[in-house]
Amino acid sequence: MLKRVLTAALAAAAGGVLAGLAVGALEVGALAVFGGGWSDWAGLAWSVAVYGALGLLGGAGLGLAASLVLGRRLPTHANWWWVLSGALIFSGAGFVVLRFRILRDLYQERAPLLANVLVHAGLLAAFGLVLGLAWLLARRWARPAPGADDGGLSRRTFLKAALVGGAAAVPAAAAASQWLQPRAVAATGDTIVHRTGLGRALSRRPNIILIVADTVRADHLGAYGYAAAKTPVLDGFAAESLRFAHMQSQAPWTRPSFATLFTSLYPSSHGTIYKTSVLPARALTLAEVLRAEGYITGGFGNNIHLSPLFNLSKGFSEYEYLAPNYLFGATEAASQLAAYQVARRVNEGLFRQRDVHNFYQPAEVVTGKGLEWVKRHAQDRFFLMLHYMDAHDPYFEHPHNGYAIARVSLPNPRPELAPELKRLYDGEITHLDQHLGELFTGLQQQGLYDDTLIVFTADHGEEFYEHGGWWHGTTLYQEQLHVPLLIRRPGAPDAGRVDDDLARTLDLAPTILAAAGRRAPAAFPGLALLSQTPR
Repeated sequence: MLKRVLTAALAAAAGGVLAGLAVGALEVGALAVFGGGWSDWAGLAWSVAVYGALGLLGGAGLGLAASLVLGRRLPTHANWWWVLSGALIFSGAGFVVLRFRILRDLYQERAPLLANVLVHAGLLAAFGLVLGLAWLLARRWARPAPGADDGGLSRRTFLKAALVGGAAAVPAAAAASQWLQPRAVAATGDTIVHRTGLGRALSRRPNIILIVADTVRADHLGAYGYAAAKTPVLDGFAAESLRFAHMQSQAPWTRPSFATLFTSLYPSSHGTIYKTSVLPARALTLAEVLRAEGYITGGFGNNIHLSPLFNLSKGFSEYEYLAPNYLFGATEAASQLAAYQVARRVNEGLFRQRDVHNFYQPAEVVTGKGLEWVKRHAQDRFFLMLHYMDAHDPYFEHPHNGYAIARVSLPNPRPELAPELKRLYDGEITHLDQHLGELFTGLQQQGLYDDTLIVFTADHGEEFYEHGGWWHGTTLYQEQLHVPLLIRRPGAPDAGRVDDDLARTLDLAPTILAAAGRRAPAAFPGLALLSQTPR
């Protein structure tokens, strides 16, 4: 009996390993093809280790569970176990991965009821088909050779298959990971001639700092009339700036919004609208234009959507993605895998104490990075983009004590939680405000504040059940699209002025170029909201 149990457990575990490796290889290959490429070997190793380990544990568990249920009726042939276990693990893991990728990447987590039903029905049908084929294979392969021990041939066949399959899975995943990597090509639509040195024309132009606060809606700032706001720094900055009362984002979530901000293209034109979308190499960016004019271009992205994986760093001569401290030893690329996302959600559900660094780098880190970068380039003409994530969920209590509310663990809060969520959200904006004060003070100490064009805006807003929904990326209500826009030109000539005309994220790149004395290229359909300084 012990021999039967061990045979079942070991064979099922081996089948599970092969199935896990196959699922991991297929997902990495799919991300390489549809997600812009995969060149992260550490991430590939993480994928192999995690999916293989999950398959091992799942297979061993199946074998032992079957032993307890079937007892002496337990089949002795190893082939039964590694084929059926592999099919179960492959089908189950494949179901989870495909469901995650379809509903998250294709439907942006907004699949209508009918689509949801069809997706699940299709995946369940595929699950049944795989199991049926596996059963037929197991019956065929479980017949011992004449004169052979009951399980001997099965074990030899199984070991050969395990070695061959395991040896083939890793290089197959590696080959898939290198397929269709993104390759930088020259931008089209405008001739870009790169200039070097701080010439006479460039010396008359301002330095530029673009501050993008993720998930900050306009009507939660004091400058936009929010009575409960505690944002003295931004209120004071608004008093020195031109404030746009009706600034509209082109998208309710980060990646398409930033793509529009950088390219002055509608989302329907740049096409960066899905979780797997990559900014096309043909798209001309604001950073590329300014770099061609002689500006040193630097950026600090603070959200996975601004990772170089998605090409939004295009045109920056110096760019750093401020990656979070990934859980479970994952890498940036591995964090895109379904296994990581599922494990992260389980972790969020089990542990209430949270560390902000596991989600993003807080405002103090961004401000510190920005001031250090500006100090290094004080003698250059520069364009710097700083991305703050503090207002994005999870909403942390300040000072940090581990208490936070996260979308991943509470996707559909009860309506009565709206006041608590708003309280935490406003606290995050206050925290951001304090560290923007440190940024502005640091610029003043370096003698750069008064002579720098400083733009403050947000990529999108946030919803607190005003229309029956939460978070962002799900609707086109003003809670998600109305964002702040404050522009302080050198010398503050527009101090305290309010522009009541419509402004759009689409217009930001042409506006910044106009303030820098550069006419927007023909590839930018947006409008300059400021008059162009003569060149």
